[in-house]
Amino acid sequence: MENLTGWREQIPGWGRSRWAGLVLAGCVFVLAAALSWRRWPDILVDFGMQLYLPWRISEGDVLYRDVMYLSGGPLSQYFNALLFKFFGVSFRTLIFANLAITAGMLVLIYRRFLAAADRLTATMICLGIVLVFAFQHSGLIGNYNYVTPYCHEAFHGLVLSIVAVAWLSSWVEKKQIRFAVLAGFGTGLVFLTKPDIFLALVVCAGMAFLVVGFFHKRTGFAAKSLVAFLLAGLVPLLVFFALFLRVEGWQASARSVISAWAPLWHTSITQDPYYQWCLGLDAPFLHLEKMMAHFIFIVVATAVYALAFRRGMESRFKWKKPSWVVWPLLVSPLLVLAIVLNWGDCGRSLPLLGLSACVLLGLDFRKTHLLNPEGRVPRDPDSTCSTEIQGLAELAPPGKDVYKMTSRVTLKQRALFPLLWNVFGLALLAKLGFFTRIWHYGFVLAMPAFAGAVYLFVWLLPLLLEQRYQVRFHLFRVTAGLVLMIGFVHLFLRSESYYLLKNTPVGRSGDKVMAYGPSVNPFHDHVQLALSWIKKNVPPDATLAVLPEGAMINYLSRHVNPTPCPVWLPPEMEVFGQTNMAAAFQKHSPDYIVVLERSTAEYGVGYFGYYPRYGTRLMQWIEDHYDRVYPAPDPAAKFPSGNQPFSELQILKRRTPILPAGKN
Repeated sequence: MENLTGWREQIPGWGRSRWAGLVLAGCVFVLAAALSWRRWPDILVDFGMQLYLPWRISEGDVLYRDVMYLSGGPLSQYFNALLFKFFGVSFRTLIFANLAITAGMLVLIYRRFLAAADRLTATMICLGIVLVFAFQHSGLIGNYNYVTPYCHEAFHGLVLSIVAVAWLSSWVEKKQIRFAVLAGFGTGLVFLTKPDIFLALVVCAGMAFLVVGFFHKRTGFAAKSLVAFLLAGLVPLLVFFALFLRVEGWQASARSVISAWAPLWHTSITQDPYYQWCLGLDAPFLHLEKMMAHFIFIVVATAVYALAFRRGMESRFKWKKPSWVVWPLLVSPLLVLAIVLNWGDCGRSLPLLGLSACVLLGLDFRKTHLLNPEGRVPRDPDSTCSTEIQGLAELAPPGKDVYKMTSRVTLKQRALFPLLWNVFGLALLAKLGFFTRIWHYGFVLAMPAFAGAVYLFVWLLPLLLEQRYQVRFHLFRVTAGLVLMIGFVHLFLRSESYYLLKNTPVGRSGDKVMAYGPSVNPFHDHVQLALSWIKKNVPPDATLAVLPEGAMINYLSRHVNPTPCPVWLPPEMEVFGQTNMAAAFQKHSPDYIVVLERSTAEYGVGYFGYYPRYGTRLMQWIEDHYDRVYPAPDPAAKFPSGNQPFSELQILKRRTPILPAGKN
């Protein structure tokens, strides 16, 4: 270890900076963005609504009144509409906005974990977020990343929650009510995004108030702060209530404010096969078995290498080489195993890892220290705590134990933010049910728990193992860091394998999206065909609807859907009512209709218009009022209720009504 200090002295000054890790994460962020540029969204599923809604709101439409929306509250769509107002309506506007928000989130996370642990821990967490989550593309469908999320409410809710967790941590540490006010305001904003994220944040806030009221014995201060927290949380709700009240009644305005919670009143949605799969309710015991198997494997591997890295093992096994020479031989089997592992399944054990982190942090928080029993400073000279305590030691009066003086304040605070972070991450995993994963919805719901697991293996476990079992701090955490980096790179390359397949441009200029070619996904080719036909044949002021979904076509062609029903999928039909949606469609019938034959078997139904609970009545009405104009009509084809499915892409035009004789 002695020559390690000399090696550190050879590093240039910028390399020893506390912010060098953030610079590294920033460079990786820029590289990942460049490699995946404009390839993030799916051209047909979900993300089109994230462009269409703010465009219509910026033109004067009112969310929930003029356009039915199920995915979340009003905050994100009105925020994006404001961006469109200031910077112009384009996909480019959202790209740069979301990249800036993600970068800001990374800076905050880096700073907080730098203060809570050290530079390596903060760097590893940020690299994991960038390589695994921020630009994730884990399947054929995009949208599960921070640049083009399937709904902005999930992304914005996550970022706002992280800010609120940081404010809660500052409130507990500094005992200033203004931080409770800020945290309450942030929580109110999260209420206007997604219920699941809001509830996880409420659990985290409850832990913060428990710490102050119970552990710190400051019940009066906690009560005053709670009142301030709740009052500040009402402010965003009242602002949006007033915003809606300008154009509709108070009851409709109140419903709009709490619209994100509408699906919770329709519990039958959870009976759909899709949501059964999402929650793991289709095979709960299988998911629990995999969760336990992954966790046990991690525990065994941790125990084996903790034993191998214990001090004194050299003499027991008669190693003649220093530990840093023997170390590569010890870890090579683990690294080979890490290379061949299926890292896409690494989210299985996150609930148990998060619970473990919470228990370990909670126990050490109660003890008010994270130093070893002898009071030694953590071995990593990059540690901000180490630097702080060493500086105080030089100024301490003779005979004073500076470690005891500082451990209660400094190190207790250092455990607080990770504790709140892990509580939030653990609560957020509840939305994934038994099927915890880092992909799909896990790109938001599992990220805090994943970052907490990185903190556990790169900082907390090495520190505790060194204190209690004399495990070499550096050897253990470097080994864990290498294994994690292999996983990060593996998951990043998997995303890149999908991005490389997206080489067909759809749209132009600021709205250009790179999509799959027809050999990979023919529906993307159908979208391009529809856009080309619409540009040549549809008047600019004509209205257009896409069934069952495809708001991207409306947005890219700049044709308004006059109906309040841009999406006709089983969840929307369950919440809004198929009869109500059909009546609204007929009342505000569009000039043109694009029908995309896309199976929705994940919801337990097939093609739209072939099932009584999935659009049969509406398609029969369309048959009576519209004519097919693309492709050319075939007199032998049956539409729409025949046994043979029609073309995968159809464009229909509203039939000119035949007026009675004698009327113009």
